[in-house]
Amino acid sequence: MSTGEKNVIGAIAALGVWPQKKFMVQQRLGDGPTNETWLVTCEQEHYVLRLVKPFAVSVGLSLKDELHITLAAQQRNLAPEVVASCVTSGIVLSRYVQGRPWTAGDLQNKQQLDLLANRLRQLHGLDCKARLLDLRAVLQDYAQRSTDARAGTWRDSALARLDEIDPREHTVCHNDLTAANIIDNGTLCFIDWEYA
Repeated sequence: MSTGEKNVIGAIAALGVWPQKKFMVQQRLGDGPTNETWLVTCEQEHYVLRLVKPFAVSVGLSLKDELHITLAAQQRNLAPEVVASCVTSGIVLSRYVQGRPWTAGDLQNKQQLDLLANRLRQLHGLDCKARLLDLRAVLQDYAQRSTDARAGTWRDSALARLDEIDPREHTVCHNDLTAANIIDNGTLCFIDWEYA
C-alpha cells in the first residue's frame, strides 16, 4: 500500500463517514500544487476524496469559503454533492459526477456554449456571500512568485485591462472553468471549486 493510499484511508477515518472495511481506494485522480484527489468507492458508489495541500493556503485559497460556495452551488446541481468535510484537516469528500468531461471542441460549439451560458447565469445568480476576490492583489502576488522574467509585463498588461472594465455588482464565480472542469451528465455540472 502506497503512502498516498494510507493518507486516503486516514482521511476517511478522520471524517468518520464509513467503516474501513466498507470502502476501497480505487485510484489517484490528480496531484496538483494545491490538492491531491482520489477516487474511492463505498457500496458500489463512487466518491472523490480531496486532500488540500499547505500550498493552497499560501496562495490565498480558503477551503471554508470554497465549501460555502460549493454548498450553495450544489443546491442548483451546479456542483457535486459534498458528503463530508473537515476544514481544519483540509479534507473534502464529494460524490463522483458521472458524465463526459468537456473538451476544447465543446468550447467551439455554439449549442454547447449556449448551454454553458445558461448554467453560468445560474451560478452568477447564486445568493451566496463569500470573500471578495481582489484581482489586483492576486496579479501582484503571482508576478512576485513567478520565476518568468515576463511576469511583470503580463501583470502590468492585466492591470491595464482591469482599468478598462466597468465595475459590476459582485457575483459568485468559479474562476477555474476549464473544459475539463465541466462535466456533461444530462446537464452541466462544474467540478474543482477551490478558486471560487
